[in-house]
Amino acid sequence: MDRWRLHIVVPAVLLAVVASLATAVPGAGTEPPASASWEPTWARQWGTSAGDPIGGVAVVDDAVYVAGWTRGTLPGQLPGIGADAWVRKMSLTGELLWERQMSETGDQTITAIAADADHVVVVGTTGRLAFRWVLTSSGVTLMWQGVGGDAPALTSYEGVVLAGDWTYVVGTVNEALPGQTFGGGSDIFLRRYPTTSWAASWTTQIPGPLFDAAGGLALGSEGLVATGSTNGTLPGTVGSAGLWDVVVLGVAPATGAVTWARQFGGPGNDYGRAIAADATRVYVAGQTRGLPGQPDGGAGDAFLSSFTSAGAQQWVRTLGTAEEDGAEAVTATPRGPVVAGTTRGELAGIHGGEDAFWAEYDPAGTRTGVDQFGTADTDNYPRLGYRDALYVAVHAGGALPGPYAGGADPALFRLARFPDPPVAAAPATLRPDAAVRLPGKRWKRQVSRAVRTGRSQRAVVRVRNAGEGPAAIRVAGCSPKQVRVTWRSAGRKVTSAVRKGVFTTPVLAPGRSVRLRATLTVARSAKPGKRVCDVVAESGTTRDTVRIRLVVRR
Repeated sequence: MDRWRLHIVVPAVLLAVVASLATAVPGAGTEPPASASWEPTWARQWGTSAGDPIGGVAVVDDAVYVAGWTRGTLPGQLPGIGADAWVRKMSLTGELLWERQMSETGDQTITAIAADADHVVVVGTTGRLAFRWVLTSSGVTLMWQGVGGDAPALTSYEGVVLAGDWTYVVGTVNEALPGQTFGGGSDIFLRRYPTTSWAASWTTQIPGPLFDAAGGLALGSEGLVATGSTNGTLPGTVGSAGLWDVVVLGVAPATGAVTWARQFGGPGNDYGRAIAADATRVYVAGQTRGLPGQPDGGAGDAFLSSFTSAGAQQWVRTLGTAEEDGAEAVTATPRGPVVAGTTRGELAGIHGGEDAFWAEYDPAGTRTGVDQFGTADTDNYPRLGYRDALYVAVHAGGALPGPYAGGADPALFRLARFPDPPVAAAPATLRPDAAVRLPGKRWKRQVSRAVRTGRSQRAVVRVRNAGEGPAAIRVAGCSPKQVRVTWRSAGRKVTSAVRKGVFTTPVLAPGRSVRLRATLTVARSAKPGKRVCDVVAESGTTRDTVRIRLVVRR
C-alpha cells in the first residue's frame, strides 16, 4: 500500500498545511510527522548554524516548553564557552513567548524538562556535575545548582518531575551520596528538592552491585515511577535476565522509599530510557536486543511495556527493522501510549541516514499507527509531550519544515487527534410519570373530592422523567364544564407560559421532576354532578395520565 495512503487520506492536504505554516519550503526527501489518527495543526523550526540538540518537551495548560543545548548563539542571547543550555516557551498556537540561553563555561547537556503554572525546571549534566536550572514561567532565572562529589565522581540527572512545591529528580552517581550506600560501578539515585531551594529533603540511592544507569522519571497515581538499566541485580528484583536489563521502580514521594522494583530483559542488552504514567498504568520505553516472545529485528529494536500502577507487568511490545532502532520518549494519552525513537531502517518509509519515528498503541498493547519522518540527513533526539494534543519535537538535519539555520535544528510539531467516527447510540427510552395529590394526602393516580358551587379545590400534579435520557415533558391540563382551572409552577418554573392548561417542563434529567399547582374553581351556577379533569403528560409518543375528579354539590 502507498505510504501516503496509509497515513493520511489526501497527501495534498498535509502538504498544504505545512507549506502554509513554514517560512521555507522543505527540501527534497523531507516529511513531517502524520498519521491516520492525528492531524498536523502547526510546525515550527528554529536554531543556529552550530547545531542545537533537544533534551525535552513539557506541556502545561497554556504553553509548551522545549529545552536543549547549543554551541551557537540564539537570537538575542549571549554566547557562552562550549555548549550552552537553552529553553524556549511557546504558546499552544506556536508563537514564541520567550527564549533563554544559559551562557556558562563548559559543556552543558540537557536530559529533561518539567513545568507547571509557576516554574520551569531543566536538568542535565555539565562536566562531571548534574545541574538543575530553575526559571519562573516568565523566563526569569531563579537558581542554577550543580550537584556532584569530589573528582573523579560523576553525577548526572536523567529525569525530573514538578509536583506542587517539590521537584523530584532521578540520576546516576558513581560514589556514595551523603548518608547513602554505594553499591559499586554506578548507582541510580532519586532526590526531592523544594523547587526554589538548594537543600534536598531526601535522597535515595539504590546500591546495585555492578553498573546501573537512570533513564527517566514520571509521577503516577500511586507515586513516583522511574526507569533505567542495570547489568547486575537490583535489590528487590528476581535477578538478571541478560547482560543489561531494564529496571522499573516505584517510589513514595513523601519519603523516597522504594515501594516496588521490577527487572526484565532478554539475553542481550536492554535499556530503559523513558517512562510515562496515567491514572492506571505505567509505560516504559527503550531499546532491546531481543525480548522473550517478541520479534527480534536484529541490530536493536524499540520496545514499549505496560505496568499497572502497583508494578505488575501487563505486556511488552517491540518495534524494529533489520537496522538499529530504539525508543527515546513516551507519553500517555487518553487513548493509549505514544512512543518515539529513531531508526536507520524502514518502519514506514526512508528519508535519510537516521530518521525519527513515533508509534501509537491502545491500552491493551495493540499498535494502532506508526509513522517515520525526517529529512535526507540525520534526524534524532525525538521528544514527546501531551496536553489535549500531541507535541513531537526532533533534532532535524534539514528543513523540516524550515527555515533551516544549518548544523541540525530543533523542530516542533503540534498534532490534533482526529475525532472517532460517530457511533449511533440506541435511542433513549422516553417515559413520563405523573402523579397527583390533594393537600395533606399521598400521591395517587386519581383523587376525588366533593366541592360546593362557588368554592375551589387545590391539587398538586407531579411530572417526573422516568425515561433513560434527558427530556422535556409536555403537559396538557383540563377544562371541565363550569369549572375554571388555574395553573402555576411550584418551585421550578416551566419553560412556556401556562395557557389553557398546556405547557412544557424544562429539560429534565432522568429521575428529575417538576410540580404544578392547580386550583379548580366551581361556578356558582354549576349543576350538581361529577366533573373530571384529566392531566396528560407526554414525551415523544409516550404519555401518562392522572385524574382529578370533583363531585359538585350545592
